[in-house]
Amino acid sequence: LLPKLHPGPNLRTHSKKSLKKMALAATAPVTLHVYDVFDTSTTRRLNNIGLLTGAGGIFHGGVEIYGKEYSFGGSQIARTGIFSLRPRTCPIYRYRMSIYLGDCELSEAQVNTIVEKMKPEWMAPSYDFL
Repeated sequence: LLPKLHPGPNLRTHSKKSLKKMALAATAPVTLHVYDVFDTSTTRRLNNIGLLTGAGGIFHGGVEIYGKEYSFGGSQIARTGIFSLRPRTCPIYRYRMSIYLGDCELSEAQVNTIVEKMKPEWMAPSYDFL
C-alpha cells in the first residue's frame, strides 16, 4: 500500500497520478518518510508554517527501499546509528508525509551491501540533533 506521495525535487512537474504510476512501476522505489520530531501541537503548527514559507522545521527522516525504512539516530553507546524498521512506524516521532524520490535501480543485495558499509562510518555518538 502506497502512502499519499509528494514529489521529490526532480519530480515536481509530475501530477500526483503520474507520480503514483511511477512509484508502482519502479523496480526499487525510494521514498523519504518525514516525521515531526516532537509530537506536540505547537511543533506541528511551527512545522506547517515552516513548510508553507520554505523556512524548514524540526523533522526526522527515514529512507524506504525494498520494504525497509533506514534511518539514523543518536546514542552515547559506541554503536552504529543506522537502524531499520517497518516504513512509517518510527516509534519516537510522529509520521507526517512521504516524498517519492525515484527508482533506485540497484538490487536488494547491492543496497544491503551499501548500508552495511555505511554502518561503521555513521556511529550513534556522532549524531547531532541540530
